[in-house]
Amino acid sequence: MLDFNLAIRLNANDNRAYFNRGCVCGQNGDDFGAVRDFSQVIRLNPSNAQAYVNWGVARYRYGILVDS
Repeated sequence: MLDFNLAIRLNANDNRAYFNRGCVCGQNGDDFGAVRDFSQVIRLNPSNAQAYVNWGVARYRYGILVDS
């Protein structure tokens, strides 16, 4: 997690760092953090299909069932 935080701090446009940090957040039960990071991946790289899948799973687990 610290490495991904550092990578993001060094390059805020590195969608891979956000993706990986989102995965770690999800594995650690931090669904809010996972939603945040996968949303950023989608903003930076809208063609990343796996980010949409992980974003949807994290939203479901966090309890966000409808767009607000």
